[in-house]
Parts: sequence; C-alpha cells; structure tokens
Amino acid sequence: MKTRLYILPYKNYNEKVFSIAKRISGNSKRICYVTLNKTCMAVHESLKNNKIDIKKFYCLDSVTPNLFKKKPIANCIYVDLKNLSKFTDTLLNLVKLKKIDTVVLDSLSSLLVYQPPNNVTKLLEYVVPFFEELKINLIIFALKDDANNSVVKQVEMMAAVSK
Repeated sequence: MKTRLYILPYKNYNEKVFSIAKRISGNSKRICYVTLNKTCMAVHESLKNNKIDIKKFYCLDSVTPNLFKKKPIANCIYVDLKNLSKFTDTLLNLVKLKKIDTVVLDSLSSLLVYQPPNNVTKLLEYVVPFFEELKINLIIFALKDDANNSVVKQVEMMAAVSK
C-alpha cells in the first residue's frame, strides 16, 4: 500500500516512535512491530504506557535471543537477525498467517548495525514490493544521524519521507 520512512532525532526517539505507533494503530487492524533495538517486553510496556491497544500488535523480536533466555510472550516471535534469510521468511510468514496490514521496522539504523548495507538493501528491495502487492503499509524508522547513509537514501526513493 504505502511505504513511509520517518527520520527521527536520537533525542525523544522512543517518544516519537510510540506517538506514530499510536496514530497508525488507529488505522490498522493488525500490526507487526519488528524490533531490532529493544525487547518485545519493552515494546509491550511502551505500548501500554502510551495507551495503545497491544492486542493489535505482533512483535518480531531480534533483540531478546541475543541477550536473554527466551520465554514465551503472547504475540511475540523471536528470531535471530544473524540469519537474514530466516528473518525474512519469518517476517513474511507472520504477515501472511496473521493477516497483518501494517509492518513497523524499528529501525533501519539498528538493522545496519547487524547486517552489511548490501544485505539490508537486498532485504528491502525484496520486501517492499511484496508488501505493496499485498497492500500492506510499511513504516520504517531511522535515526537522523544515519540520514546520509546510502541505504537510507535508497529507502527515501522507495518511500514517502517524514523528517
């Protein structure tokens, strides 16, 4: 449907992210929140604190497997980002099986920490048209400090940009 890139400053980043999440949750039935920089538990807590309907969210958590012993959490799937192919398959399967209408990628900046730029570009060149064909909104967050990164510049060409 639509891909939107939000380039946000580090200061008040989480506040801005969850303000946007609150806005999109009003227009979406099922949201996949791909978290690359906080645990699923932290995402759920932030959603609750911002009075956002947590039942609409499915969390794809790539942080917890690297830091903590995984424990089952409702609407949370753990995936290791080291295997980008498995990560992509898990994301696409979740989107199809749960009839997701919006995907939130938090964040492109974090993804670039885990994967080389060419892998990130390939991932986005694959999933963006896939989501567009299925009429799924894709919300991508990036830090303002990364605004000049070549991958962020490429995403700007595929997306509506908000700074």
